[in-house]
Amino acid sequence: MHAPQGTYFCSLSSRTVVYKEPAYSRSASGFLPRSGRSRIRDFVRRFHQRYSTNTQPSWALAQPFRFVAHNGEINTISANRRWVHAKERLLKESLQLPDDVGILEERVSDSASFDNGLELLLRQNYTPAAGMLAMVPPAWETNPQITPDLRRFLEAHAPVQEPWDGPAAMVFTDGLNGGREARSQWVAPAPLYADGEMGCWWSVRKSASPICMGSTSPSDSDSGRAIRWSAIPPPEM
Repeated sequence: MHAPQGTYFCSLSSRTVVYKEPAYSRSASGFLPRSGRSRIRDFVRRFHQRYSTNTQPSWALAQPFRFVAHNGEINTISANRRWVHAKERLLKESLQLPDDVGILEERVSDSASFDNGLELLLRQNYTPAAGMLAMVPPAWETNPQITPDLRRFLEAHAPVQEPWDGPAAMVFTDGLNGGREARSQWVAPAPLYADGEMGCWWSVRKSASPICMGSTSPSDSDSGRAIRWSAIPPPEM
């Protein structure tokens, strides 16, 4: 059975609700339910405003937001897709998928292909954080701040998992756990530190709800309600 042309399913997840609309950022508060006024109980809320810069706007080419939201393009996307297709037979055997199931969606954005790649790792019992570290590893070989456990993890994945490089910051969740990874060597908008590295901000409000944000710091948007806030320097998560 084929859906009519132009049909697009944001998500079929039982854990996350994906909602898209052409709107200004200030309209988000009208959609999200307020605490105590809804039967919806949510662990994490992720809001991302993104303009279509190099494609014709369409739902299928917009970021899917099933697991990840990011700024900046994935510059290595062509090679990443080829590597995934090269491992398709082994992945299907490992995950016990039938032959007619595609590993990567066709005619979708770089974001959607990354989302497919992360789902493959989650289906192999990776946590979201471990999957993100495997796909978007920090520069670790000569970094003295990398812990021994993290170094062993990255060394083990380096020969078998090619990096998906490009975005300066990525937010991820599987509906149960959420986080944010900051990158350092790219030029997409994210807070710029005095040493030239890029990252993102976090804050904890008086309601005990943590907030992560990109190019706007808590001092600009949330200082009245924040009890502490700081930056997430790359390559921290």
